Amino acid sequence: TWEAAQEYRPLATAVAALAESARAAGVAARLSVAIGPEGGLAEDEIAAARAHGWEIVSLGPRILRAETAAVSAAAVVTALLDGLR
Repeated sequence: TWEAAQEYRPLATAVAALAESARAAGVAARLSVAIGPEGGLAEDEIAAARAHGWEIVSLGPRILRAETAAVSAAAVVTALLDGLR
């Protein structure tokens, strides 16, 4: 898969860094998450996303169904941005 050949920052690390930057600046953290297909994104899709300012991150080495990946990403983002208060 495309992820096997790449080293992407874990989603949790990226969200934690965003949360810290937002806290330091005294603003609310804002982000968008795009979930790729189960087979992974093509290299041209990754290049297009990066060209539009997206950071490519990973949920880990396991291949997740798109529906499961969305729920997993939402859980990580919610937990790290302190949305469970």
